[in-house]
Amino acid sequence: MDLLTFFITVSLITVSGALSPGPLTFGLILSSTKYGTRAGLEAAIGHTLIELPLAFLIFSGTIIFSAFLGKSIALIGGAALIFYGIMGMRNAKNEKRRFRMFRGLYVGLLFTALNPYFIVWWLTIGMALSQISICSLGTASFPIMYISHVWVDYAWLIFIAFVANRGISLLKANIYNYITKLFSFILIVFGILFVLVFIGILQLPT
Repeated sequence: MDLLTFFITVSLITVSGALSPGPLTFGLILSSTKYGTRAGLEAAIGHTLIELPLAFLIFSGTIIFSAFLGKSIALIGGAALIFYGIMGMRNAKNEKRRFRMFRGLYVGLLFTALNPYFIVWWLTIGMALSQISICSLGTASFPIMYISHVWVDYAWLIFIAFVANRGISLLKANIYNYITKLFSFILIVFGILFVLVFIGILQLPT
């Protein structure tokens, strides 16, 4: 596989994870209503700080993942999402109040690290990408593979932040409050689903 074909292949496969609605997407929308488009860049940086070492460990074949670890992340992540959702609903009462915990960087860090489905994506699709990269470009191809992947995350998160900020800024205060509460509620729903994974009612994909 030549370099251009490889870049296009990784980019297209990355879309399966980047464009899927999840806690990071909805958390970023809340952040962008307060901090603008820069929230998207901050979220992408936070996401990269967690993803880059994980991706490298998977690429190099040194990571060990257990079902217990996945459930533990689900419990902690679920509790964090429920907390953020509740705080987002409270914050909706005052649109001018800046809630620092919704800064894009924090959203990117927490909603990536505490999302068990993100880790499963890397242990399945990401591992397959790593194998394709090694077979096509050699064992030193990690930088090429990761750049081919991560640019999609940056483009998507910045785009989401820009669109959300522009859209929210055109709405009246009462509509803004309702939308903020809606996305906060969605975070709570994700949090409950993660807790159900810990309890065993739901299963992580394998």
